Amino acid sequence: MYNSFTINGIKISEIYFDDIKDIISDSLKNEHKTAIAYVNQNLIVLSNKNSELKESLNQFNYNFADGTGIWLAAKWINNIGFRNRFNLTDYCKPFFQFLFVNKYKVCLLGSSDHTLNLLKDRVQKDYPKNTLQEVFNGYADTSDNEELIRKINKTESDVLLVGMGSPKQELWIAKNFNEVNVKVLISVGDLFSEAAGQKIRGPKVFQKWGFEWLFRVIASPVYYFRRYIIGIPKFFYLVLIDLLNKKRK
Repeated sequence: MYNSFTINGIKISEIYFDDIKDIISDSLKNEHKTAIAYVNQNLIVLSNKNSELKESLNQFNYNFADGTGIWLAAKWINNIGFRNRFNLTDYCKPFFQFLFVNKYKVCLLGSSDHTLNLLKDRVQKDYPKNTLQEVFNGYADTSDNEELIRKINKTESDVLLVGMGSPKQELWIAKNFNEVNVKVLISVGDLFSEAAGQKIRGPKVFQKWGFEWLFRVIASPVYYFRRYIIGIPKFFYLVLIDLLNKKRK
């Protein structure tokens, strides 16, 4: 089993890119259904006042740590900590390469038509014999959920990547896990924007030291102010509460 710890009632495991590949391969080989989610500091803050979100995350088979905040929390709460910081976005290209080289049938749900069209063009260019089955708009296509599930099931896909942002994507996966005939469901956040070449990443030095969030705040202060400037102190307050509760036991 993976090294893990619990923060704000949510179990997070020390899972890296190679582990995700193994989990996907094993699930498809042995035909057992699996839900995978990333958990970052923002998701912990959101789940603190959203019991449905917390319950949904605890229904997932695996929650992996995403970003510096969770990495630090693992060190403080778990003592042993996690070896490395991990962010799936950093592995965007090898992730899609892994899926298509292994000829897994992939379906995408999330983002906008513009982003999805750009992504499809890139996939076709990089992997002419790709196994991308279908893409669904994360806004318009979710208006009729029953019809959406019917269309997804019709693709007979192996893997469904859901990138609708938090908490929408986690709630959707948990709610529809049993209805969707796909073996592996993964929440991927803004991975589609990265794959489509739309996402602006921070300088390498910011990425290396775990301060890419600061670059985002500087680049788009209005959009990211609540998530980081307000959210980060809230997150570490929750970490402190967990630490104090641990010492009392």
